Amino acid sequence: MSESLIADVGRETQTARDTGAGGGSYQERVNKTYALRLTTLTPVCVKSHEEPLSPLADYVVDGCRLRILDRKRFFDFLSEGDRLEKYQELVESVRPQAEGKAEEFYEFLINNSAQLDSMTKSIREFSIPDNLVQIGRHIHSGDQVYLPGSTLKGAVRNALFNSFYSNQSNRNRIKETSKKKKMEVHSPEFIRDSENYSQGQKKGFLSTNASLWGFRDSAFIDQSQLKVIQLNRRRLRPVKEEKDLNGLSVLQEAIKAYSPLYTELTFKVNKLDDRAKEKRVNSYNNIKLKLSCFFSALNRFVIQFIDFQIAHIQVSDLGKYQEQLTRYGHLAKKFQEEGDKRALICLGFGKTQLQNTIGLSVPEDARKRHKYKDPATLFLDTNGEAIGWCVIEEATCDTLNYAEMLESICVDTVDTGTAENMISPSDENKEELVADEGIDLSELHRGAVLNLTVQAFNPRKKPLRIIVKTVQYGKEVLMEVTGVKKGSRYQQGDVIRVSLGARKQTEGALFKQGKLVDS
Repeated sequence: MSESLIADVGRETQTARDTGAGGGSYQERVNKTYALRLTTLTPVCVKSHEEPLSPLADYVVDGCRLRILDRKRFFDFLSEGDRLEKYQELVESVRPQAEGKAEEFYEFLINNSAQLDSMTKSIREFSIPDNLVQIGRHIHSGDQVYLPGSTLKGAVRNALFNSFYSNQSNRNRIKETSKKKKMEVHSPEFIRDSENYSQGQKKGFLSTNASLWGFRDSAFIDQSQLKVIQLNRRRLRPVKEEKDLNGLSVLQEAIKAYSPLYTELTFKVNKLDDRAKEKRVNSYNNIKLKLSCFFSALNRFVIQFIDFQIAHIQVSDLGKYQEQLTRYGHLAKKFQEEGDKRALICLGFGKTQLQNTIGLSVPEDARKRHKYKDPATLFLDTNGEAIGWCVIEEATCDTLNYAEMLESICVDTVDTGTAENMISPSDENKEELVADEGIDLSELHRGAVLNLTVQAFNPRKKPLRIIVKTVQYGKEVLMEVTGVKKGSRYQQGDVIRVSLGARKQTEGALFKQGKLVDS
């Protein structure tokens, strides 16, 4: 370490002695900290890497509430009498793909005198129209949910690079300083060098600019601000061979919309860090990172993503999603006009690949040249909107009513594509369905789709199931069909499209269950 750097360290250490460990004036010299508030505009979920919650062990559906069980108390409950043997019988009797597992688990607990209040660790609201299955958890410590600082930092770093790379003069500088004079602009090597230059990546002390700033994890989030939501995978553009996406829905624990979250952003401002920055050749030489730089980059990135996404929606059933994007685009532009005092940011599960990578920073023709495929599907909630959207601002700013602001934005109906490339789900099967009478299912495989005749349907029985007539091994066999939406009406003789489920891998095994395919 040079004598000048050692002198800087000595001065900082002396200041610490003068003010006391953690003294205010010393901390202010070393770090500049901004208290920030995030307001969620939609549900937000940062997925935990833990195993999801099981409907046969981890949670109980109790009316419109979902009780997450305390694992130890549940095991204590099973250890009494013959409850463990009965529980094993329940688990063994339920088929992996069967619906109604949560209801059967609830009945088991009630029939065996379980005290749900004493076994409940926490409660989540939920309003899920379909069958409850495994539930993915939001990242948490113990049972306390929080927003990780690393999630915020990743989103901001991506926006900062987008801002840097979109500048033509910055790309020219990369070209000039590169050792490979004939390196193609937007090539993988060019993008890598640009990242290294923009972030100051270099071996040695303080290798990246990202080490000079960071977000704290948010404060723990109140249990009343959490709920369980259903997310459905939807297509952005049509494909020749349509694959059924109904089975790709997921359930996620999430933070509710319009919940306030609090965190801190810290910049290192001591002279030791400044001296180290000056010795590196990169885009941030002698530049002080500021909060306004972050907000400006975020708003610019959001607007660029929204413009791209709206232009590339090519199906007719994403009207709510397009309206949502249009409103958020107007909001981000309003923030820009007001001087980037706040910003729009998208976090966690549900973002598309273009929001998570540098793909949006590279021109579309270059992405195609490098065989980078733009996202074809995304996850939307049951209202048809994307999740993860927040407003980030200083905590000292006045709290605005973002719900009213978004509602006041006038959104004109805009076509999501040309007539020739638009596909309406209701147009895919205009012709009346005709039953595939006489086809023997025994020669078919899981996932095969065919038209079957309804034999019975009871809209009052939960979970909803349709009974259909099939032919298997030369005999008439009744089969149940799941995936029936709430409010559906079917009567005997109706013809429906069914995707066959799994069957045992033994000789003579029958298809006992299928899934309804939207027609």
